[in-house]
Amino acid sequence: MKKSQEYFEFRVKMLNRANGKCEICGKPITFETMQLAHKIPQTKFYLHKYGKKVLHNARNIVVCCSLRCNSRALMSPATHPLEANQLIEQIQSEIKKEKP
Repeated sequence: MKKSQEYFEFRVKMLNRANGKCEICGKPITFETMQLAHKIPQTKFYLHKYGKKVLHNARNIVVCCSLRCNSRALMSPATHPLEANQLIEQIQSEIKKEKP
């Protein structure tokens, strides 16, 4: 499957998860207006430290309506260490369970 098709399907899945509403403010959104925000930011440092599977996991993604809500989704380990570490541990645990 092409990456663009996978990304399209991921966006559809995420919009459905959010029931067509911003997960930050609750405003109705469409496929065209939605943004996907990373709770743990996808910086080079975090990509190297945690990997793409963690950062691009659906648990680390928030569906939002605007740049304002996108920035409110941020939960960096530097600013929210407990919450961020819990999220990372949950995602890593799920990834380990997926492996055969």
